Amino acid sequence: MDALLGVLSRGMDHAVRRQTFLAGNIANHETPGYIRKDLNGPSFSDLLRGLEDHAFKTTHGGHQGGWEFNPEIRPVRVREGGTVTLEKESARISANSVYFAVLTRLSSIRGQMLSRAITGGG
Repeated sequence: MDALLGVLSRGMDHAVRRQTFLAGNIANHETPGYIRKDLNGPSFSDLLRGLEDHAFKTTHGGHQGGWEFNPEIRPVRVREGGTVTLEKESARISANSVYFAVLTRLSSIRGQMLSRAITGGG
């Protein structure tokens, strides 16, 4: 798989998992004793950091190189704490949705670029 698409896919997977936690917080906001949960994971900067050392490698002198992916990204873990505030959880869901939409759009653009490269343009 293309390294950049792999990075973007990993970010989208995290956003989907995080949305589940955030939705659960809203669903349980009136549950006595409920403690909000969130999912720590890679920020967009963390995802791109895996591509920083973009040493170009080719198998033929006429080929364009690609990025090597460094998968060293901080581990994903559940963070608990605090009570649920609907306004804050709604803001977190909105921000997470925008994050997912940006990653999806970038994946689409990258896919189009690869398609053009394979088909020779047009």
